[in-house]
Amino acid sequence: MWWQQLFPELPPEWIVEYLRPPAQGLAFINTRHLEYIKLSFARLRGVNAIAQLNALLAELRPQLQELEASDLRADEARRLASCQLRFRQGGQLLRGVVAVLSAPQQGEALVLLRAAQADLYRQREKELERLAWRLLRRLTELTGSTEQVNTAAVERVRQAQEELARTGRPLHVGLYWITVPRHWQPSLASNGNLLVVSAEGESVAIYMLEIPADALTLQMMLQGLALLGLPPQQAALLRQLASPYLPPLEVIRQLYPRLSGGSVQQLQILGHWPLPAAVGQAARIHYRYLRPSPAGRQPVEGGAEVISRPPPLAVPGASFWTVVAQGAEAPPGLFARRLPLYMAILASVHPDPNGIQAALASQQQQNRIIQQMAASQAAHFRHQNQMIAQTFDHMRAMQMNLFEQVQQTNLNIGLDWMDAFAGQVYVKDIRTGARFTVPREYVDFFRDRGEQVRAYGKYADPLLYGSYERDILQPIYHGE
Repeated sequence: MWWQQLFPELPPEWIVEYLRPPAQGLAFINTRHLEYIKLSFARLRGVNAIAQLNALLAELRPQLQELEASDLRADEARRLASCQLRFRQGGQLLRGVVAVLSAPQQGEALVLLRAAQADLYRQREKELERLAWRLLRRLTELTGSTEQVNTAAVERVRQAQEELARTGRPLHVGLYWITVPRHWQPSLASNGNLLVVSAEGESVAIYMLEIPADALTLQMMLQGLALLGLPPQQAALLRQLASPYLPPLEVIRQLYPRLSGGSVQQLQILGHWPLPAAVGQAARIHYRYLRPSPAGRQPVEGGAEVISRPPPLAVPGASFWTVVAQGAEAPPGLFARRLPLYMAILASVHPDPNGIQAALASQQQQNRIIQQMAASQAAHFRHQNQMIAQTFDHMRAMQMNLFEQVQQTNLNIGLDWMDAFAGQVYVKDIRTGARFTVPREYVDFFRDRGEQVRAYGKYADPLLYGSYERDILQPIYHGE
C-alpha cells in the first residue's frame, strides 16, 4: 500500500486513515489488535499547553466512555503537555497517552494520542511512544505538491477517447446510445437509468431517480404501480428509497447502500467536492466500499457526480425530490488507471429520440389505464385514483426534465475527474526530493498542514529523537 513507502517506520500490519475536519489529521492503526496513534489539529481554548490539554479532555469526555486522566506533565519551554488516559472503546478497556503541542498562535494545537488494549499496554507502551514520535519526525519531512492535472493526464484522456471511438461498439441501452469497449455489456436499462459492466468488475452508470419525500406520496406511488400491474420488486425498491430530501453526499452515504440491495457494505467517503448547481445541490464524490462475492468481500472504488433537487412543491401525495448521478466503479487497482476510459464512455452517451418518444407514449398509456380504472369505480374512490394519475403525471414530467439535464450538461465530465478521482498529485520528501503518489485527501493534508507540522516539530525536537517523554516532562502536582 502507498503508506508503506511514505512511512517506512510503520510496521507491516499497520494502516493509515485520514481524519476529516474538524479533527483534520492522520490515524495509524494496528490491524492485528486494538491499538492506534492519532495525529490531529485542533482549536482548543487556553493560553498554554496545560490549559489546552484540559480543554481537550473536556471535549473527549462525551466521546470516550469512562474516561479517566492522570499523571499530568508539562514543559512550558517546549509548549508541551501530556497525561495518561484510561477509557473504554467498543466495550474494550484501553490505556494510553495524549500529548498537546501548543502553537505560537493562541488557540491552535497539535494533538498526539496513542492507545492500546489495557492488558497489552504495559508491554507495548515504550514501542508505541517511540513509534509516535518517529512518525511525527517523518511528518516534518513531507509536504504536499500543488500540481494539478498535468500534460500526461490530458494525453491519457485524449488517447482513451480516440481508442474508444476506433474500437468500441455503439449500444442502444434504454433511452440512450452509448459506446463501450467490445467486451462490455449492458446490465440495466429502465426509466432513464443505465448500467454497463465489464468482466473485470468495472461499471459505468447513469441514474435518474424520483424519490417520494413523505409517506402519502409513497402510498400514492405504490397504489399506482399496483393498478398498472408492475412487479413487486419495483414496489420494494421504492420503499427502500423513500426518504426526506438529502444533499449529494448523503445520497451516496445513505441511499446508495439501500439501492444496492446489500452489495455496498462499509462505504467510506474518500473525498467530497461541492459543485455549483442552478437548483438544489451538486457534488463530486470519491468513495470506496466492500462488495460481497463467493471469494469474500472485495474492495471497490468509485467516483460520481451527483445532483439532488428538493421537491418543487411541498404537496402531500405529490412530493418528490430528484437525483441525477453518473459515475464509474472498479477494483481499486483498476479505477485510477482506467479512469480516462470511463470518462470517454460517459462522454459518448447521447439520448435516442425514438426511445424518448416510446417512453412518452408508454407513460400516456399508463395514465389512460389509471384514468379508466378511476372512471369505473365508485365515486369515493375516483378522487383518490385521480390523485394517483396526477402524481404519475408529475413524476414523468420531472423525469423528462432530468433527462434533458443529462443531455445538456453531461454533468461536467472532464479533466477535473482526473484531478479528483485519480489522485494525480504527490507528496514530496523535502529532505531527499522523493515523490510519492497517494490518495488526494492526503496530499491536501500535507499541502495545507505541512508547514504547521514542521513548526510543531521544532518545539517537540528534543522528544523526536529517542528521549522518553515521561523522563523529560516535569510532573504537575495539583496540590501545589
